[in-house]
Amino acid sequence: MAVSSTKGHRAALTVFFLIAILNYVDRTVLAVLQVPIKAELDLSDTQMGLLLGIAFAFVYSFAGLPIGLAADRFDRKRILVGALGLWSALTGAAGFAANFATLAVCRAGVALGEAAGSPITYAIISDMFPKERRSTVVGFLATALPIGMFVGLAGAGQLETWFGWRATLVIIGGIGILLVPVAALFLMDPPRKHLTQAGGPRAFTINELLHFAWNVRTFRYTLIAASLHIFTLHTVLAWNVPFYVRTYELELRDAGFILACLAGIGGVLGSFGGGWLADRGAVRDARWPLWVQAIASACFVPLAFGQYVAPTLGGSVAAGVGATIMLNVYVGPLVAVTQGLTPSRGRTLVAAFVVFIINIGGMSLGPVLAGVISDQITPPANLLPIQLAMIVALLGAVLAVPFYLIAGRHAQADYAAFEQAQGRENHD
Repeated sequence: MAVSSTKGHRAALTVFFLIAILNYVDRTVLAVLQVPIKAELDLSDTQMGLLLGIAFAFVYSFAGLPIGLAADRFDRKRILVGALGLWSALTGAAGFAANFATLAVCRAGVALGEAAGSPITYAIISDMFPKERRSTVVGFLATALPIGMFVGLAGAGQLETWFGWRATLVIIGGIGILLVPVAALFLMDPPRKHLTQAGGPRAFTINELLHFAWNVRTFRYTLIAASLHIFTLHTVLAWNVPFYVRTYELELRDAGFILACLAGIGGVLGSFGGGWLADRGAVRDARWPLWVQAIASACFVPLAFGQYVAPTLGGSVAAGVGATIMLNVYVGPLVAVTQGLTPSRGRTLVAAFVVFIINIGGMSLGPVLAGVISDQITPPANLLPIQLAMIVALLGAVLAVPFYLIAGRHAQADYAAFEQAQGRENHD
């Protein structure tokens, strides 16, 4: 049940925002530090792709489902606070890694903790705020991604210059540990009918989840589109730093600063703007959030292509601003659509399922495929291997567009069916 905003809710939203920023800093930092890590531990691009992709994504995706089941039945706040402590501790522990295997174990541990972050946050937010404000609130929270990237890219790059990559990981992990008591004090978990009302509806089971995911066509096609989008997104996040270092012969600190600015400007505009546009249009037409995502993906592709083939650094950065805006539009509309079609009793599990589906292929395969292409495939004479890898990654965004449009065709009917079902459930 959505509730109105109060001072306590604003404080909780602020802490959710800080946790989300740290989530993305910890997730991004390895991509920023991969150049010195690769050199010291003598790793290949394929091994770095595995660390940035499968080592994180498989655990992150699969762990979310049991966490979602537990969170729909128990105190979501306590689970999230514990997860914050876990991923922060293992981010710091990665600073002591001696080889690929130990770094992979730490990376998998970070993924286990972070698997609780987004599903629990978006489920609680969807219970705290009414549907007509949900895309905007989620869009605000989604700005944590570019801000986290800005802090990670600029901050980690500078810290590495001062202290080295090992101390950088320890420092960033320590900041997360300090946030744990703040989260325990200020976060909240609104009452849920299926937990507080005797004889009320029970939490979603896995069978109900699978039935829901397949039969609600808007949900099904949105997941397909978002999975393709994430394939491109995570490849870009993982390989943009080495792209600029290798293509334009930049120092790590300079490449990190440029990408931090792209993330800070383009990411914030795209994340918040996408949520705001989705809310404004959804008042008149339930299909609008899906149209927003389709238009943004279609605009992203030519801009990103220009970013990766531009002959000058200035041209690449100029195209990259527009590409980053369009790449980050999807978050608010995606969460609003998937959570808006889900009853409160299943929101955390459904959010975890969304994370599982969109990341199991996209986050796992995108960075690895780019690493393999960079290592193994000879590009045309006018391209570097890393440029070819980035261009191939754009295919995910290309293929996402028609699936967003197909999802939009079913949105009005699926929302009407959801409202009828909710009315019957509330009456009972």
